[in-house]
Amino acid sequence: MSDLIIVTSDSPANDADGSQSAAASCSSAGADHRAIAGGVEVRGSTDGVTVTETRPTGIAGEVPGGWQVAAEGPENSDWSVRAYAVCALVY
Repeated sequence: MSDLIIVTSDSPANDADGSQSAAASCSSAGADHRAIAGGVEVRGSTDGVTVTETRPTGIAGEVPGGWQVAAEGPENSDWSVRAYAVCALVY
């Protein structure tokens, strides 16, 4: 494993239905990069926001290609989520 790179992806803020999701893809780091870890950050007003998903993307049994996150919170409120994927060349 080498060439560690962190990639991010943001959901839009102020989603009317109170649901936010984002997916950070390791393909933006390079074709052979894969996710070895990931996480979520709630941005803006965090009152009443619950993270509902933080997981690797892809098919079970394969090296993940990124990280998917989601959260539920107040409708029409100023918050969003950011997905983080720690990507590396995996040999």
